[in-house]
Amino acid sequence: MTFILYGDQWETVDRAIKLAILPRKPGDANRSPQGNALARICEEYLARHVTDG
Repeated sequence: MTFILYGDQWETVDRAIKLAILPRKPGDANRSPQGNALARICEEYLARHVTDG
């Protein structure tokens, strides 16, 4: 996926990715630390902001 970020979005996303990058877990098919970080950020966001309904 490609994302276009504007203004402060770049700094926010870049900082979040740097904080979320973790060593790859054994068996994790995705070798991209940035992709794994983005997935983790999305999971946390969804857990906090999306309600069932």
